[in-house]
Amino acid sequence: MKRVFVLFLAFCFLFSLNVNAQTQDSTIAIPNPSFENWSNGSGYSVTVVIFPLQVYSSYTYPTGWNYPTYPVNESITYSGMTVNVNTNLPLLKVANQTSGAVDGSHALKMQSFMLSDIISSTVYGLASSSLDPMLTTTVFPTVLSTGAVDIDNLLPLLSTLTANLGNLSQVLSTFVNVDINTLIDGGVSLNGVQPGKLTGYYKYTSATSGDNGGVLILGTKYNTTTHRREAVGGGYTVALTDTANYAPFEVLYTPLSEVNSSYPYVEADSLIIMMLSSANATPQQGSALFLDNLQLWAQQTVTPDTCAAVANLSLQSVDTMHATLSWTCTETPDHFEVEYGVQGFAQGSGTTQNVNGTTVVLSSLQPDTYYDVYVRSVCSSTLAGAWAMLTFHTDTLVPPVIIVPDTCASVANLTVQSVDTMHATLAWTCTETPDHFEVEYGVQGFAQGSGITQNVNGTTIALSSLQPDTYYDVYVRSVCSSTLASAWAMLTFHTDTLVPPVIPEPDTCSAVFNLHLIEVDTMSATIGWSFEGSPDHFEAEYGPQGFAQGNGTTVGVTESFLHLSDLQPDTYYDIYVRCVCDNDLFGAWAMMSFHTDTLVPPVIDDTVGIHNYANYDIKIYPNPAHGQCMLHFGQEKPVMLRLYAINGELLQEIVPQKETVELRLPESGVFLLYCELKSGVVVRKIVNQ
Repeated sequence: MKRVFVLFLAFCFLFSLNVNAQTQDSTIAIPNPSFENWSNGSGYSVTVVIFPLQVYSSYTYPTGWNYPTYPVNESITYSGMTVNVNTNLPLLKVANQTSGAVDGSHALKMQSFMLSDIISSTVYGLASSSLDPMLTTTVFPTVLSTGAVDIDNLLPLLSTLTANLGNLSQVLSTFVNVDINTLIDGGVSLNGVQPGKLTGYYKYTSATSGDNGGVLILGTKYNTTTHRREAVGGGYTVALTDTANYAPFEVLYTPLSEVNSSYPYVEADSLIIMMLSSANATPQQGSALFLDNLQLWAQQTVTPDTCAAVANLSLQSVDTMHATLSWTCTETPDHFEVEYGVQGFAQGSGTTQNVNGTTVVLSSLQPDTYYDVYVRSVCSSTLAGAWAMLTFHTDTLVPPVIIVPDTCASVANLTVQSVDTMHATLAWTCTETPDHFEVEYGVQGFAQGSGITQNVNGTTIALSSLQPDTYYDVYVRSVCSSTLASAWAMLTFHTDTLVPPVIPEPDTCSAVFNLHLIEVDTMSATIGWSFEGSPDHFEAEYGPQGFAQGNGTTVGVTESFLHLSDLQPDTYYDIYVRCVCDNDLFGAWAMMSFHTDTLVPPVIDDTVGIHNYANYDIKIYPNPAHGQCMLHFGQEKPVMLRLYAINGELLQEIVPQKETVELRLPESGVFLLYCELKSGVVVRKIVNQ
């Protein structure tokens, strides 16, 4: 019995710790949470000659909850006869409260007790003289739990546990390398859901004054390597002190990794709940803890340290001095930051606005002026999404067509269907059928009225004789009559760069061209290139930027790409690649530099627009593929997709209509996907097996 008292004192100290709050959104089932169901426990008697002598009477307890027992094997003398008392003594004093419940018709009453409260007065009187005086004067708290406590196996840990009380990390570390099943068998099955907090209602009555109750939760997980059930988190209540009316309480669950960073985060698969009528070193006989309406809440999964990027930034309306823009975002950040200025302004020097919604109205603009506008989501003072950027043009003070009270439907959904070095095809929609559509285009920034004009009857146009690698502005409007036309719709696009093929000279070895970086991270990089002819293999040499050729690391490969590993983070490298046609016949060296990622990238604050293509969000799945794969664009939909074979041959051109595109691959091998954005090109590698 003395060991049981020490166990109860150890658990009472668990409630002096501190934990961090979690967020919950659903409940996890626990047994008999409002104590509506009750079970009966049998009493125990011994026989003296032919007469029964009761040791303890029958009792009730809430169904689904466990209580500790203590094995008793004592001999007592009654009326001159020696009788053996051999039983598991139930250590509890509880009552079914049928009035004043918070939820339902029943509540739980737990009382702290002495042995004389649970053993018959006759047996207690006969046995008390032979018992340790400490047991006859000790007050025990009633303890109920979702798992059964094994007193004998828990005793060896008690000295370590009581020596390290003070915080949750020290208490939980007491259970490291210990199989919890040998100490506390059972618990609430979590079924893949993580606990957030235990809530309920309580009231408390001290027998005299200053007593208090408490509730403890302990998360456990079966370790398939050690074949043990281990403690991975826990929580506690503050002291539940005297209150005459039911009051709410909560026990917050914290993973062990959050209170002691030397332990990894492990999700619990079972939870033990313990309730004590007295949770201190000096329990009082008769102190009562009343409990009702317990609820175990699940923890909401939160993805840390990310802030969703702005998407679909578009111009809703514009006039000579005003513009309305809108965008979408997959999450709800703290706010959105908008910065704008005359086209080409340096970010940080523009006009800034913070807005809570996904639209903004810009005013006091200059007529007939191009503006750049940047928008990003802001989740906190240190966490923001990537910038999205758009260029628009305000109307002139005297528009070339006077809009009379009659209206002419505007052009909408102006898009680039296809583009190459000298040609582009554009399309649009219109809710009505005007007399015709007027198209004017020219090099980016041209003054309207000085461009090339074409009239078309349909909703597509093919532009030709364009300059390679050049930005163009194009304006389209519907014309209903000689005096009635709609507002202009405007779009900027970029023609492809003319890359003439390298024609090898006779008896020479082709030079490598289009040397480019396919992907890079902190310690590795993949480099690709194009070539002509049929070289025997390729020779590559690389080293830190500025190294002298001949002193670097040399690699020979047969494919037109190379994967480098064991690189240094945050380091610039030079790499040289050439074709090898024979033992003494080589192509010219091609050279490029690249930079490995930092180990801990800072929060991206792109001050020059959307030029950080390493962060461009495109998902390719599956990759490696089997004949086809899906492309999903999370930020900006490309205006053109081009699929190249690894030798530089153009295989497909696609104008994506949606954020998701199905891509069919012609054969097995390695391909390069060029995604042309409004302000640059992103390259991704695809492997088809």
